Amino acid sequence: MKTNTEKYLKIAAMVWSGCFVVFLLVFVLILYPLNKRQNQIESEFRKLKIDADAAFIASQEQTKQRMKELVKKTNDRLGDFMIEADRTSNISHEIIQLSNKIGLNIEVIPAAQRNTAFDECKYVSGQYFQISFTAGYNEFARFLNELERYRPVIFIDTFSITKSRPDEARPVINMNLAVLVAKNEKQSNTEG
Repeated sequence: MKTNTEKYLKIAAMVWSGCFVVFLLVFVLILYPLNKRQNQIESEFRKLKIDADAAFIASQEQTKQRMKELVKKTNDRLGDFMIEADRTSNISHEIIQLSNKIGLNIEVIPAAQRNTAFDECKYVSGQYFQISFTAGYNEFARFLNELERYRPVIFIDTFSITKSRPDEARPVINMNLAVLVAKNEKQSNTEG
């Protein structure tokens, strides 16, 4: 009997071993790659769902209106920092008017173009001015205050205060100013 029992146990072990090997092969060759592919498809589906939801939200009229308002606010804010190309000829006169409010007599000279980071910009360039005047420190501070409040922004690149001669009571002030200029469409298209 022992021999029959051993024989049946050997046969059962071989059948079970064969089934285990077949199961392992099915898992490795079929089920694991299918599970991996299913995870990839679910991940792609989640990404596409997020994109579809964003597109749906963007297509709604309320979102379009909000985006238009945001663009308008951004353009208005940019207007605080830049002037249009056709206004550059007036900026010297406007700087002189600022100084006249305080009672300063300044000389504004358009400076030569410099090599700056604006050379690479497609939509913005810089306009530079040199100004020179004599003023007391209080008048100079008031003029700086007027420049700070002026729109579009006038950037002070450098300034120097030179001690006046003993016979003059007020120091000589030299300033290099810069203004951001929006390039017009034709100009930005020829450069880009």
